Amino acid sequence: MNKFKQQDFASALRFGEDDGPDVIAQGHGALARAIEATARANNIPVLQDFALSQELASIPLGEELSEDLLFAIASVFDYLLTTDSEDGSLKPTNKAQKG
Repeated sequence: MNKFKQQDFASALRFGEDDGPDVIAQGHGALARAIEATARANNIPVLQDFALSQELASIPLGEELSEDLLFAIASVFDYLLTTDSEDGSLKPTNKAQKG
């Protein structure tokens, strides 16, 4: 059984102009809350998707993402482009979840 609550995981992605997304930060507990607070303070959308966050947390920083993760992230990016949220908090839809 996982000892962490769903909100205890966070990953941050950076999208480069010439290459795919990079995981630039990841953590659980206080670090996860700091990642989320930093994103919100900088008007960066926050998507709450525990399953995707867990998968991203298993990728070492700077390592290439698998094709499955790239597909999931592309779905999230599509969701972000079609969603307008005043508080910067986004909830996944079936479209944004891998499955």
